[in-house]
Amino acid sequence: MKVFGDVTLALASEGRHNNLNLIRLIAALMVFYMHSLILCNGVAVEDIFGKINMGKEYAGGTAVYIFFVISGFLICRSYERSATVKKYFKARFLRIWPLLAVVVTLITFVVGPLYTYFPLSYYFTCKYTWKFFISIFFICTWNYLPGVFADKIIPSVNGSIWTIMYEVICYILVAVTGFIWKRHRIAAPVFTAILGCIHIAWKILEYPSIGPISGDFISNFAKLGMLFCVGMTYYLYREKIKLSWWLVLISVVGLEIGILFFDFPLFFALFGSYLVMFFSFSKTWKISQAYEKVGDLSYCIYLSSFTIQQIVCSIFNNEMNAYLNMIISLVICIPLAYISYRYFEAPLMKLKNK
Repeated sequence: MKVFGDVTLALASEGRHNNLNLIRLIAALMVFYMHSLILCNGVAVEDIFGKINMGKEYAGGTAVYIFFVISGFLICRSYERSATVKKYFKARFLRIWPLLAVVVTLITFVVGPLYTYFPLSYYFTCKYTWKFFISIFFICTWNYLPGVFADKIIPSVNGSIWTIMYEVICYILVAVTGFIWKRHRIAAPVFTAILGCIHIAWKILEYPSIGPISGDFISNFAKLGMLFCVGMTYYLYREKIKLSWWLVLISVVGLEIGILFFDFPLFFALFGSYLVMFFSFSKTWKISQAYEKVGDLSYCIYLSSFTIQQIVCSIFNNEMNAYLNMIISLVICIPLAYISYRYFEAPLMKLKNK
């Protein structure tokens, strides 16, 4: 399929041939890349993406924005195509929960006991052990285990899973508000605008809390929800949106203006999201076709890589070049992700229609 501005997003996103899995893999590797820099250096000043956008956001943050834009598009489509709400939630549950449960369980009951400097009697009775373990129920508010990786520059056991909670909240809100946006698609851009205003307001007000709801939670939900709703908007207006290199150029310019003068997440929602849609659904790349035969490795890499990178740092006594950490960790992560997808994730997804 050639794209010269005469192809709509609706037409381009039909069928199974697209670049989505490859884009998600790239995003997962962007998170992986940033975490290597942070875990080995304590900062991400070498991050190429951070240098491009003048330090307003690093590779990992940009990758999360990409994930949420794509998710908004796909989850909106999933809900619309689901025969019942029950089937919708079953499909979402099978895709996101089993692997999360395995990763959190292994970190808590295998990695933790192996690396904690506390007696196991204390480790298993400490409230912080269980505060991390409840991430298994999508309550991802704590990334530490007692005495685990405590001598590291960043003592977290998993710096990725915090986003899963917001993803699940977005899944729920898609279903809860379905009766609105299925009748009035303008609801999606309205949701986007409301969340964008909250995002900017909380940034200006320096992240105030509202009762028991923390300012960080409100800020993160507003920002990530805004990007998710942008993806919904693209899906609902897909028949009117053209895939055009001229719009790509305008989006690049708009994003650059946002980088220079304004809020990066807001301008990513306005302009970066179009780039995500364009490169996800424009002419299918040959490398995407080849990668489809491998499967979607992005979710396992996203969930497990941080912990693996910490373990690699430990093996080298915390004195390690970030790029060497990346190479060694990738050698471990990629085969693990392949096995996970082929023999665990993909078989589970086949159950969604049963």
